[in-house]
Amino acid sequence: LEFGPEFADWLRRQRARRTDRLRESLTELADMAEQARDFGDAMQHAQELLALEPLSEAAHRRVIRLHYLAGDRAAALLAFDRCERMLKDEIGAAPDAQTLALLRALERETAGSSLQPAAAVPAVVLRPPRLVGRAAELRVLESAVADGRVVLLSGEAGLGKSRLIAALRESSSDGKAVLSVAARVGDDMAPFALAARWLRALMQRPGVEPSDAQRADLAGVLPELGPAAPRSPAADRARQAQAIEALLVTAAGQGLRACALDDLQYADAASVELLHALAGCDSVGWVLALRPDGLGEAQRALLSAHRDSTRATALALQPLAGEDVEALLDSLGLHGVGGSEQAQALKRRTGGNPMYLLETIKAAWSTHGGALVPMAGRPEAAVVWPQADNVLRLIQQRLSRLSPLATQVVRCAAIAGQDLSAALVAQVLGRRPLDLADAWAELESAQVLRDGGGFAHDLIAEAATGSLPHAIARPLHGEVAAFLEQHGGEPARVAEHWLEAGEPLRAVPHLGAAAQRARGAGRLLEAAALYERAAHALRDAGQRGAAFDAFFAAQDLLSESTFVQRLEGLIDALDALADNDDGRRALAACARIVLLGEQGRGDDAVPLALQALPWAEHAGLPDVQAELHWDLAALRWMRRELAEATRHAEQALACLQRADPAHAYLARAGRSLTASRSRVLNALGLLMAAAGRLAEANARLEENWHLARAERDVATARNIAAGLAMNSLDQGQLAPALHWSEQAMADDERLDVDPSTRLTAWTNRTAVLAISGDLGGAVALAGRVAALCAQGTARAIPAALRRMHWLECELGRRDLARKGLQALLERPSLLPIDRLAIEATLLHAGGPPHSADLLDRIAGLDDFPMRARLLVLARPGCDAKAILPLLSATAATARDCGAMGLWLDLQLARLAALRDAGRSAEAAQSALALWARLDQGLVGMGLFDRQASAVVMALPDSHTSLVGTVRLRISAWRDQAASTLPEPWRENYLARSPSMLGDSPSARGPRLAP
Repeated sequence: LEFGPEFADWLRRQRARRTDRLRESLTELADMAEQARDFGDAMQHAQELLALEPLSEAAHRRVIRLHYLAGDRAAALLAFDRCERMLKDEIGAAPDAQTLALLRALERETAGSSLQPAAAVPAVVLRPPRLVGRAAELRVLESAVADGRVVLLSGEAGLGKSRLIAALRESSSDGKAVLSVAARVGDDMAPFALAARWLRALMQRPGVEPSDAQRADLAGVLPELGPAAPRSPAADRARQAQAIEALLVTAAGQGLRACALDDLQYADAASVELLHALAGCDSVGWVLALRPDGLGEAQRALLSAHRDSTRATALALQPLAGEDVEALLDSLGLHGVGGSEQAQALKRRTGGNPMYLLETIKAAWSTHGGALVPMAGRPEAAVVWPQADNVLRLIQQRLSRLSPLATQVVRCAAIAGQDLSAALVAQVLGRRPLDLADAWAELESAQVLRDGGGFAHDLIAEAATGSLPHAIARPLHGEVAAFLEQHGGEPARVAEHWLEAGEPLRAVPHLGAAAQRARGAGRLLEAAALYERAAHALRDAGQRGAAFDAFFAAQDLLSESTFVQRLEGLIDALDALADNDDGRRALAACARIVLLGEQGRGDDAVPLALQALPWAEHAGLPDVQAELHWDLAALRWMRRELAEATRHAEQALACLQRADPAHAYLARAGRSLTASRSRVLNALGLLMAAAGRLAEANARLEENWHLARAERDVATARNIAAGLAMNSLDQGQLAPALHWSEQAMADDERLDVDPSTRLTAWTNRTAVLAISGDLGGAVALAGRVAALCAQGTARAIPAALRRMHWLECELGRRDLARKGLQALLERPSLLPIDRLAIEATLLHAGGPPHSADLLDRIAGLDDFPMRARLLVLARPGCDAKAILPLLSATAATARDCGAMGLWLDLQLARLAALRDAGRSAEAAQSALALWARLDQGLVGMGLFDRQASAVVMALPDSHTSLVGTVRLRISAWRDQAASTLPEPWRENYLARSPSMLGDSPSARGPRLAP
């Protein structure tokens, strides 16, 4: 059909109007998305504009700018090339001044930088195009990444730690070689908050998928991985660290080169301690960034451990120099900003802190509506900069110029912290989320909030918090708490909001939930502190029963870490709240008994436990009865009352069998009845060993060790392994002794272990290393034992120090050994068994006897292994005729029960006593039999060179060849053992060790007569 020219003209006008409307609509949508920093949506509309008008330089320029703002410099350059080629080919023109300005900005910056959008504050001030004044620091980070080392990056707020990490990330070819995550304000309230955030980011990388076993190990960090396996109160960080290390190795194979963790000053202690274990993993490099001031104990320990490490580099950021400030200003490309005069003025005003400098520019820009005002009568470079005594005040001045609704959003955000969301703000302010759109866009445009929520910088959060009156903050905390309560917020943060709101009772259930989470994550001290806060709130409200339960839960956790001073206050509170309730009185007694045991007041603890047993029975608490019987078993064992200890252990086991886990008080308080049963079974195994039933004891202990490991009961597993190590020595078996002593120390630095458990493990390992010939390893570990003893927090200190002095004696320093043992004897409140063992060891070191009844006291011990060891130690200071019958009878018992290591020690002691008694023929016959055993690899509690030397000195002259062979073996063993020692221990050992010298009477002093 032909409609004529009039219709064609009308149709052309209609199409033009439609194109204009579409252009206006797309332009408006693109501008709105750009203002909201939704660059993906803005780019979609910009591309539609470009398709609509492919010859429009403005449309091309918009695409260039959006690529730039999104951080894709390469795409921006390609877009410019397309624009330039289009103008040349289609129009025959060059790009105009605005487009060329974009190109100059592209050429000034490094890959990944941002460009200023049309906003109140230019985007380049949020993130300058170039990293200025940090080239040397960036090279340090890049070198560390390449070598798999650790960098401790420190600096005050605003010096550019986060920007430096971003530059490191962007310096990699694809930007994916560095995984960076930051801690947030409030993370310290929730165990593993930072670790969970970092681990989720790690697991989002291609190919990094945990196995089922790793998911089980990591469930305590990431609850979404499934239910956490049963744990001991001490966190099994070793399993977590091993699982994460395996994931890191996988990620490294996929291109990961470094992990950067920013703002560690805000991190929770659990994450920092896990990081402490992980930072030794050299499959990737590590950048640990934090402010140097106001650090927690975990952060200080992390820094201390790595400062002296050869794998760590300390990098402290300094303020920018004057020339760097000038370069930074010039890089911004802002009209009226730049030059040496402005740089000098800003350097004086800000001290060279980049954040303070940029905040000064933002404040000046927003004050004067996007133009910097020159000072009257001065050149244009002399700008009127805003006055403020510190950066926080400067930021507060900038915040005061926000619209009323934006100010309300900022203040709500300051209270909400990391839980900030549009839904939260809308509910608190009584508005619809859509009502907040303009205010939220204003805050993002002003660089107060960042894209995605949260403050653009923590200094802005601090300034916003400081601007909020306390009278307003309190109810605002309550409204935030109510929202988080409805939406499953982190319990610790919900509780903190209720406490800040002045409603402590509403905080109590959340404190309890947070404590349970902390306990499940192995954060005992944090869990105890949360329970204690709940207890105080309940007590102040007059809820005495609930307060008692919370105080008991707090002390129960602290008792596993032996914080004696804090325990005293909690137990006093329990006594005050027990009233006349039998159950509470029994539980308070349980807590008091643990404290008395830690204080070395076992004689006071026994009658209290006996008094409390009827209270627990009347209250119908069989699990508490079991706990009291367990306490009595431990107290009797410490006094080496073997029969009574065994009786109470068996009664504890019977009470546990009657306890119903669903109703048992201790189970409700967080105790595992299975773990309690394992602990009692372990004690029965040790008591069997003490009775000389080593084979039965080993079978029960090994079975229980596997059970404890399955239950993640770290403390019990370590104690069992330590007991098995000593049993192995008693049986004369070095290989299993080495194995079990190593198991007792497995992943020692990665676990929260109470000092007594750790001290026992270290002491046993020291002895096993020495007996194996690794004298250097024994000396090194002995130093750690001494350091732990110096802290004065473990009940096993006297026994540990005595055994360290035994090692000094074996290494040729009898003088040091005697001095240390004499000092030990002067300690107050020594247990009788400790005093007896010290006196016997002093005789071994050549000291004088302290009592005439020493042999009678040793012979009266129920603990057979201890009796055997002390007889051997005391032999050099005893009359031969008096001790020979005891040695012979005890050796026969050792042989009958399979304790061949003890048998060897006793027979060697008997050999020396026979020689002292002039019974050379019997001694020679015994020496031949003993050498056969030593030659087969049987070991005891002595060093091989000393044992073999005793044999050599008893052999008859007719065995010249055998004597020569034994001496060669002694010499070879001594040389090898000495090679492991540091100087001057090596010289002392070779020159002064008594192994080849015999025991002269003059060296021993007077003997104990019968």
